[in-house]
Amino acid sequence: MSLKDIDVPPEAVLDRDQEQKSVRVLVVEGRPAVRALIERSLTREGYSVVAVGTAREAIEVFDRVKPRFQLAIIDAVLPSRSGTDVHRALSRRVGHLPVVFVADHPESHEVRAESTEGVWLTNPLSPVALFEAVDRALSGADQGNGNGKKAKAGA
Repeated sequence: MSLKDIDVPPEAVLDRDQEQKSVRVLVVEGRPAVRALIERSLTREGYSVVAVGTAREAIEVFDRVKPRFQLAIIDAVLPSRSGTDVHRALSRRVGHLPVVFVADHPESHEVRAESTEGVWLTNPLSPVALFEAVDRALSGADQGNGNGKKAKAGA
């Protein structure tokens, strides 16, 4: 898939003079159904969302879309890279990027050990748990403290 094939909504690429209306979120999720659920839920609540399925697409879109994303929601385990690796690559570009990691299993020890920050959310997702995790990540809760807490999906 080429970068031209990634569906970036026109409102995601704003002129510098245009006022930002909502929080800009990059969703990186390998499973189309989960990606669509996250995108649809966030969009309904007024977030500006760009959703992609691979690490490579995430980095390309992150570099292309201006102004920058204010939050990333990243699948903990992507086909070519871990979610924590993708987050590190994105954070190097901006210094700090709040993140919510989505894991299939509550105890994804190997992947969690790679990150000292972020809010962790476990599948299956519920909109309530998703929004709680987004709020915590944006408020700075669980960021950089070495024990990013998991938001329970059904909570």
